[in-house]
Amino acid sequence: MAKLSFTAFAKQQIAAAFPQKDCCRKAWLAAAVKATASIKVDKSGYCLVFESEDLNYLRMVVDVVKYFYRTDVEIAAAKNKGIKKGYGYTLRIQKGLTSRLLEDCSVFKNTEDGYIINEAVDASVIRGECCRRNFLKSLFLATGNANVPSKIMGSEEKLQSGGTGYYLEFLLSDELLASFTINIFATFGITARMSERAGKFVVYLKDSENISKAFALMDAAETVLYIEEIIVERIFNNNLNRQNNCKTANTDKIVTAAANQVVAINRIQERQGLDSLPDKLKELACLRLQNPMASLDFFTERLGISKSGINHRFRKIMAIASQEEGADGDLTNE
Repeated sequence: MAKLSFTAFAKQQIAAAFPQKDCCRKAWLAAAVKATASIKVDKSGYCLVFESEDLNYLRMVVDVVKYFYRTDVEIAAAKNKGIKKGYGYTLRIQKGLTSRLLEDCSVFKNTEDGYIINEAVDASVIRGECCRRNFLKSLFLATGNANVPSKIMGSEEKLQSGGTGYYLEFLLSDELLASFTINIFATFGITARMSERAGKFVVYLKDSENISKAFALMDAAETVLYIEEIIVERIFNNNLNRQNNCKTANTDKIVTAAANQVVAINRIQERQGLDSLPDKLKELACLRLQNPMASLDFFTERLGISKSGINHRFRKIMAIASQEEGADGDLTNE
């Protein structure tokens, strides 16, 4: 069974939280117009046409249009041409309704000089916080894409990750709309950025905290929980790795110290014999030669003294070996 993409997972939840208030529906429809619609002109005039590869999204547009204008509109399907496979879908608004819809969404403005096109999104469309949130929801459903790293634990994970990083992005054809979207995020304390890609304007977030906040704004509660689970997993995993690295470093130090002690004891044994050592040092030296990889805990148990006492005796052994080296040259190279 194919895994569901993280984007599809998020969009399912956002689509389920459909706006209930008229002002929010208007903001939702305005985003759909800006993101997916264009004005087609022929001999008989002009009409508004929505185009998308997402049939479910266009069905939502149909529902909003029917709600406001009590009219039937139909979606037409056509095979995509070129590299992409599958179908593209169009929704054509009747000529008589187009100007009214565009004016309601503040795309057209009726002035003394006639209708003019408002290239930006009018602030009146997103006056309330609820409206700004629904504008973002519609915009993400139409143009959004997102990814989070795959979960570390659980082989039964059903979501497909597109890589190791976090990102949430809107792929827009209008620079003014991109700037407007960044400003909406700013009203919620979220910093979004913009870049250009293949003639498009990409509004994007790349840090997990802001992405989580953005999905919370868009009523994708399960998506937020999923992101938080991944963040916690990775913090835990990073801490575990640090602990393991520290343990490895400590083990390396212990092994190095033990090897140096064995070399020093052998040097003393070769030059003057271990019988030349005081009894306490001789006892420790013989025990080290018999147990070259033993830890300090081993010696404290066998000899009944503290770790600091063991270290003190080893330092004396090392000092005696160094005196021998000073007297006779570097014995390790002989």
